[in-house]
Amino acid sequence: MYTQYGPLCAQVYEHTKPVGHAIAGDLDYYRSRLHNVTGPILEAGVGNGRLLVPFYQEGLKIEGIDLSADMLAVCQRNCDGAQIQPTLYQGDMGAYPYPHAYEAIIVPTGSFGLITDRQVAERILAHFYQSLQPNGRLILDLDLPSDWQDNQQTISSHELSPDYGITLTYHAQHINWIEQTTHSLLKYEAWQQGQLVATELQRFDLRWYGIEEFKQLLLRLGYRDIVVSADYHYGRAPSQNGSLITFEACK
Repeated sequence: MYTQYGPLCAQVYEHTKPVGHAIAGDLDYYRSRLHNVTGPILEAGVGNGRLLVPFYQEGLKIEGIDLSADMLAVCQRNCDGAQIQPTLYQGDMGAYPYPHAYEAIIVPTGSFGLITDRQVAERILAHFYQSLQPNGRLILDLDLPSDWQDNQQTISSHELSPDYGITLTYHAQHINWIEQTTHSLLKYEAWQQGQLVATELQRFDLRWYGIEEFKQLLLRLGYRDIVVSADYHYGRAPSQNGSLITFEACK
């Protein structure tokens, strides 16, 4: 019944978040945190290459993995357009047999929250740990549902050509405070000269963690030297007004 990051989703993502587009300062933040990394870097959940392409062009040895074939196809087109050839993998970020260890693994812009099963999330973090070089770093973002509103609905329109566009209907269904998850529905509708030609229905579920909860999880898996930063300001303590938390931890 549902798709996950299908072709219509990939088109809207590419239209609204093109290569080099920053979200709340993430591009500069990750650039600053990776500036002294000389070894291989993995971006997990690489999407369309929004960060990977400029970072690769700047000389970082960055690779990418994504589960979505449609998103990865867009990423490959963007790499081809930029005349670069980074290594891209399609598969489960928490089980993929990476060919070498990484000096840094990054999961930017809240993508880790898409892993709503706690056991799967822990398995992924453990796999990342095993995939890091000694003293390698994991950097990932988590979003808190600070602005959540039950039953909120929005519709956005994305004109991709003079006679073709996609409308996106977002419906915030409910929040589960016990399980720490939010549940939303996304409907993508493609229109050609006013006629509906394709539809995708996507569940959009997210998990959040308490700060101390996630720190303890990282410590239990062997990570150390954990730094928590708010809203892409390194070392800034989170406050009630922020929603984006970045964790940085070493192997």
